[in-house]
Amino acid sequence: MQTTRVEVRRYSSIHEIPESLWDGLLSDEHPYHTHRLIRAVEDARVENARFWLLLFYDGERVVASAVLSAFAVSLDLFLGRAMQRFSALMRRWLPSFLRVELLVCGLPASFGQSNLVLSDDAPESQVLALLVREMELVARGEGLRYLCVKEFKTHELPRVEQLERLGFFRGYSIPYMSMDIRWSSFDEYLGSLRHSYRRHMLRSLKKKPRLMHGGIEVMSPARFDALYQNVMERAETKLETLNQAFFERLWSELGSDLQIIAALDGDEALGAALLVKSGTIMNFMLVGLPPTIRTPRDVYFNLLYAIVDQSIRQRCTRLNLGQTAYWGKQQIGGEPEQEFLYFKASGPIMHRLLRALRGILFPRLPIQSHRVFAKSRK
Repeated sequence: MQTTRVEVRRYSSIHEIPESLWDGLLSDEHPYHTHRLIRAVEDARVENARFWLLLFYDGERVVASAVLSAFAVSLDLFLGRAMQRFSALMRRWLPSFLRVELLVCGLPASFGQSNLVLSDDAPESQVLALLVREMELVARGEGLRYLCVKEFKTHELPRVEQLERLGFFRGYSIPYMSMDIRWSSFDEYLGSLRHSYRRHMLRSLKKKPRLMHGGIEVMSPARFDALYQNVMERAETKLETLNQAFFERLWSELGSDLQIIAALDGDEALGAALLVKSGTIMNFMLVGLPPTIRTPRDVYFNLLYAIVDQSIRQRCTRLNLGQTAYWGKQQIGGEPEQEFLYFKASGPIMHRLLRALRGILFPRLPIQSHRVFAKSRK
């Protein structure tokens, strides 16, 4: 029996790889690993990141792909508010406090999904060994001391657990929210909610702004960027801040596949949500909101309800809600799933220190379960 031998090819830009070759490995589960989305991130120079693209071959057949990016990140990303405030205070005197340049197997855009894609029959042990080798070569060449591979859900861990044997330690990332879509209409969905949740929703719906659903003609990239920046200014947890150039390229790259729901007061846009549908899966990508949290029209909640409504209308089977803003997403039926990352420092002393502190640096975020629906879901 001939032993499979996997080889890896490294590229410095997604533009060096044919779109059909890169996307040929993808399924509906990978909306944030497409050639178009990576082009938008790379060309916009989000966080001034540098990129390397990896294709893994078994003979002439691609069996895996990965995106590497290097950018600066704060290691207090996953810490509580008190520690983040302390870090912000320390940075007044030490600008680089807990801030490092990191080589990530992933994008400098936190959509909550992995940018390491394996085919069903990929020999993961060989792929992972080559991935780590390539990351270490890039890190040495770029003078980077910290490596991270993210994000993995619990059911994905068996395929990547070899990373621990390859020198990484595992830590908790930020949980991911999603919900199954099993209703034929929004009214049926409303009827399935427990009374307290339905009452809250109906109260918000009475304040509903005018909603417009469509493609890129609904809103300009510049307007969405302004609304998105309002959200980022209030965010407690953020890996990166996307720029207007990203939204301009996103509008151009995704075109009619990008769905926008805008909340309007007359001609003024109060907020908007970006959606991307992949097969029967609706993905809530990003949101832009007013500069103040409290709004007379419950903009954020009404956008969430509209997203559920559109998912039902478009006959989706699942709605991916992404990371953060857990309470609001749970109110509509979102369910959390733990995600994990793998981390490594090139220096053995620092690696042991970070590993010992992983419970502090990468803590598990407890999310209380909510019984949103009147009957248990099958």
